[in-house]
Amino acid sequence: MRPIDLLHSRERLRPPTLVWLWFWAAILACGGLSAQERPSVGQDPAAFRQAHPSIRYAADPDFAPIDFVQSGRHQGLSKDYLDAVARHSGLRFERVDFDSWDEALQAFRAGQIDLLTSLFVSDEREQFALFSEPYLRPGASLLT
Repeated sequence: MRPIDLLHSRERLRPPTLVWLWFWAAILACGGLSAQERPSVGQDPAAFRQAHPSIRYAADPDFAPIDFVQSGRHQGLSKDYLDAVARHSGLRFERVDFDSWDEALQAFRAGQIDLLTSLFVSDEREQFALFSEPYLRPGASLLT
């Protein structure tokens, strides 16, 4: 079962699993797009796809279950969303690997990649990145 399926199938999950899942979901941040070039599909999605044959992205290699790389494969909720966007839009996403998350951030700022998955919003990052609407809206909770 993919992580995205877990979010849409409460009847298959026991309460402790839901608590664990929502705990990790609470720390999820939305992805960022480089502010250097504002991509806009506008009125012609086909023209956008032609101008952007592949969108280069970096994933956080160790942010399971939201975003992680295991055995060389990107997995997690962020990957499921990228796959859904690709299926519905025809866009193609190409993962670029880095030795560290800091290196990925530097490459993003330099325009070497187009997208970062699971990027936390901060005042500093809003200066160089455009953020999507979050696909999860974490709320504060206290469990006893």
